[in-house]
Amino acid sequence: MLLPPTIKPMLLTAVRQPFDNPEYVFQVKWDGIRLLSFVEQGEVRLQNRQLRDRTGYYPELLSLPELLHADAVVLDGEVIVPGTNGPNFPAVLRREQVASPQRALSLSREIPVCYMVFDLLYESGQSLFKRTLTERQLRLQEVLRNGSGAIRVVENFPSGTALFSAVERAGLEGIVAKKKSSFYTPGTKSRTWQKIKVRRRQLCLVGGYLCSGKRLKSLLIGAWQDQRLVYLGHVGTGLTGEESELLIKTLPKLRAKNCPFDPCPRDPEATWLHPVLPVAVEFSEWTDELRLRAPSIIGFPKVAPEDCRLEG
Repeated sequence: MLLPPTIKPMLLTAVRQPFDNPEYVFQVKWDGIRLLSFVEQGEVRLQNRQLRDRTGYYPELLSLPELLHADAVVLDGEVIVPGTNGPNFPAVLRREQVASPQRALSLSREIPVCYMVFDLLYESGQSLFKRTLTERQLRLQEVLRNGSGAIRVVENFPSGTALFSAVERAGLEGIVAKKKSSFYTPGTKSRTWQKIKVRRRQLCLVGGYLCSGKRLKSLLIGAWQDQRLVYLGHVGTGLTGEESELLIKTLPKLRAKNCPFDPCPRDPEATWLHPVLPVAVEFSEWTDELRLRAPSIIGFPKVAPEDCRLEG
């Protein structure tokens, strides 16, 4: 075997503002699961960010050897589930969390994935870690036939500010900026690879709340997925004083005996509610546990509770 058993992926450093710099290329940040693919002698081996073996869990990628012009290759990329409004993270998380390759094969017919490839780490059994990003991307274009199917090469753009504006309008996750001269440094978070995220929005339902004394501390929120109300976390940021006072008076009227979430979060201090109050939440990204990171309340819209739903 010419390839290493595992490789720790290189990580991105978060920055706040998009920028333009001729020393960088800019790409769409695809909202999915990080996946490295090891292709050798016609066999495909898959590994996620946590170094767990995912071989057999994404049958769509079994065609990789047919698309390569070299052997003993390692690709780095992101597995996504394309949705009507961009990548659907809740759906791809369902794919990642399946218990067996047999279940993955069945689910692939219902929720097909796309592999967005952005780097070439090994070619013909030789490491490309000490080659520049520009060199690796040129080799990637030679080695992998780009298509419009389940396996695609990520496109570069020259302007970070223009790409960020387009991504923001499209409701996508954000962009990445990569220095053209950067080497691939496994397992490190480098300033030569940066991510700039768009704040995103989700319609949720209030399923419980927490108090600190007589003061409202946070709302426990979720959204429908199929027939389940999925718990997405708790949020208190963004509530005005007036909203807090009104909620303290009205939420007890919605009190429920049982937890509405499936599965129910372990929170013995929570007061459970009938999930009928919609709340609009802004957040930075989805976590791997399908929670909202850095959520903030932006309002209580007049929408039907059944419209507070996760895609996928």
